[in-house]
Amino acid sequence: MTLLETRGLSAGYGRGEVLREADLTVGRGEVVVLLGANGAGKTTLLRAISGVIPSRGEILLYGRPVAGRRADAVARLGVAHVPQGRGTIAEMTVEENLRVGGYTRPRAEMRADLDRWLEFFPRLGERRHQPAGSMSGGEQQMLAVARALMSRPALLLLDEPSLGLAPMVARDLFSGLAELNAADSLAMLIVEQAAHLALGIAARAYTLTAGVLSEPAGVGELADRETLRRLYLGAG
Repeated sequence: MTLLETRGLSAGYGRGEVLREADLTVGRGEVVVLLGANGAGKTTLLRAISGVIPSRGEILLYGRPVAGRRADAVARLGVAHVPQGRGTIAEMTVEENLRVGGYTRPRAEMRADLDRWLEFFPRLGERRHQPAGSMSGGEQQMLAVARALMSRPALLLLDEPSLGLAPMVARDLFSGLAELNAADSLAMLIVEQAAHLALGIAARAYTLTAGVLSEPAGVGELADRETLRRLYLGAG
């Protein structure tokens, strides 16, 4: 069943249109990857879906239109957005950041999920009372993901989750994302430059070029395309 669908989705900043007529779907429990060069419109697409920026066209969740709703309303419908740059609150502790992520939840549920994610990400458990800004980039990225999970989303939007991370840390992060998808059937739409990591956990992928979205393709098919190999896999 389709969880997210966009139809003719366009968005931009000021008078400039960055994203043009994008048609995209994400099924329940599916991991979909969005690939493209810097400036292609990938971040704009995620921001439009989550209601951070205005857009035109259709955005459907569970078949119901949500275009034009504020970001907090979209979040309450089950969409959690982990932006590029993580967006953790540096002055707050790990636990306080997680509580912010679960602020709409009943207290008992929030407490249970807080314990779950501190256990799932052991480094966060070790730094429970440490300010987020004092942690490494990898730890802050884990915190950003865990904070998004505190809302119990059906769909997780991730914008360049491996950006600035050491290769081993990035691999561990994507391993954790794959585990989350398998355990909770958590759907994900991932923007990622490290294509080999993203394609390793995805079912399908789209490419975005100068604001124009491709037709979806299977991961194996994309990995075999010479252009994609040269641009994203470092081959050719």
